[in-house]
Amino acid sequence: LRSLHFKASLGSELVQAFRFTHYVKTQTTYSMKIERISGAGAQGGVATDFKCDANVSAQAAESHNGAEISVNVKFEPNNIGESRAILLITNPDGVEYSCLLYGHASAPQPQPITKIVNTKTVNIEFKNPLSEKCEFAIRFDNPCF
Repeated sequence: LRSLHFKASLGSELVQAFRFTHYVKTQTTYSMKIERISGAGAQGGVATDFKCDANVSAQAAESHNGAEISVNVKFEPNNIGESRAILLITNPDGVEYSCLLYGHASAPQPQPITKIVNTKTVNIEFKNPLSEKCEFAIRFDNPCF
């Protein structure tokens, strides 16, 4: 069984490609789902830290060597710690592929310093890395703010 390993800080994301060989001699569509194994980043059996498209199309394999299909898997942690899941890929003909997904989320990384010039407005991009709405406090190192 193949696997993908991810390391990302809370608030960031990492995308890796899972590749498999499609041997079917007809065009088909593979369905994909990600299921939690155990640990953080899971709610009701669904792995919330890992994401991928629901389907991928594959052209007919033209030779006995098959055709390589690539699926992007995104790891976007919402908890610090370990996440484990399994990517299940199936088609209507009963062909199945699977990949173990291992994620490690570390503490958030500091954002770069933003200079604010007198009387100017500056937008600061911010992303809530948690899986639910939450209030955040903002801290300034200058007492004038």
